[in-house]
Amino acid sequence: LTLHNARPKGISFEVDLLGSFYDDLIGMEIMRRCNGVIGVSQDTIDSTVPPDVKRKCMVVYNGVDAKLFSPRNSGISSARKKLGLEGKKIVLCVARLLEQKGIWHLIQAMKQVTAQEKNAQLIIVGRGPMEHVLRTEARRLGLQESITFIAQKLGEKQLASLYAACDLFCLPSLWEPFGIVLCEAMSSGKPVIGSNVGGVPEIISRDVGFLSKPADASDLAKKILLILKDEKLARRLGANARKRVLKHFTWDQTAKGYEQFYNKFF
Repeated sequence: LTLHNARPKGISFEVDLLGSFYDDLIGMEIMRRCNGVIGVSQDTIDSTVPPDVKRKCMVVYNGVDAKLFSPRNSGISSARKKLGLEGKKIVLCVARLLEQKGIWHLIQAMKQVTAQEKNAQLIIVGRGPMEHVLRTEARRLGLQESITFIAQKLGEKQLASLYAACDLFCLPSLWEPFGIVLCEAMSSGKPVIGSNVGGVPEIISRDVGFLSKPADASDLAKKILLILKDEKLARRLGANARKRVLKHFTWDQTAKGYEQFYNKFF
């Protein structure tokens, strides 16, 4: 069994309750019947797997295509031109538009960011049930010109061009077992900011970006501004991010992890 989802915590009372009910009633029994269990992060295993099953568990991180998601992507200028964002400082977020992704707090943070960086632009790529609510909040805050929503489905090459075109990537999740979009951004040579929840701290080390307090727009804004105002820092973090992905989060590394898992438990 491979666990891609961890036990929900900090999303909402209803989601936390129902998720925990499922894990306790069904999930634990499934795990006990398996010969081995993989978790996509150590936090996923620690928060989800019952103690008597942990002896047959192993962490294998998800991977990304480091050739596709690359700092050398040729679509940077065309992506900025197509969106009318030449000369802007772009903060990118790629996520499903759900409560657990914390995008509401990122929109709140952008109100503070744009007060100091007039050229800051947030691009939100994704679809979901909160789209209307988030668009309405952006208008209420007067940010309709500073936030671009991209709700249509994008191909991998289009998405890779957006990663390459941004100045930093932000994932403000309230709950996140892993966060593969962080790895895609890091592979593209971009500094990253992610909430200090779930498996995110296993991806973001101090030399590639910042961990922010979950559901804290002020802390998020502070860290966004640190990167946007310091190009030298942004370049250094982005270069380190690329190196970290090549070492830990490529599909080759994932394949090696699965091979080790099979050799150990089968």
